[in-house]
Amino acid sequence: MGWTGCGPTALSMVAAGLTGDGTLTPSGVADLALREGYCEPGNGTAWTLFSDGAEKLGLTAKELPLWEPTVEAELSAGRPVICIMGPGRFTEEGHYIVITGKDSDGFQVLDPFRPSNCHGWAWEDMEGEIRNLWSYEAAD
Repeated sequence: MGWTGCGPTALSMVAAGLTGDGTLTPSGVADLALREGYCEPGNGTAWTLFSDGAEKLGLTAKELPLWEPTVEAELSAGRPVICIMGPGRFTEEGHYIVITGKDSDGFQVLDPFRPSNCHGWAWEDMEGEIRNLWSYEAAD
């Protein structure tokens, strides 16, 4: 979990926050990922955890285009966004982060590995590193 647990941790933060279910812990989501085949040995977390796996946690996931107005609209509607980041400011290889909103400081990031990254970020500083992104809401 220390080096490859950012994906389950990011999804745990979103799932627990949206559903209010405090049992959706990082270790519980990691167990789901292992049990359901969402782990890729030597490569971390499969992207399908953030769509198919999220449904098993009581969420509805939507894959988003890499377009700032779409991300802003999802956040304004109360739907947090998980991003897989490529090499750059957040990681040397790959890393999952959560965007919870946008304010005058920029897009508010929760980084499950580096607390120092948990602040507002300009879109221009993240856009080139984002490999994919999903928004979430609690399922009906």
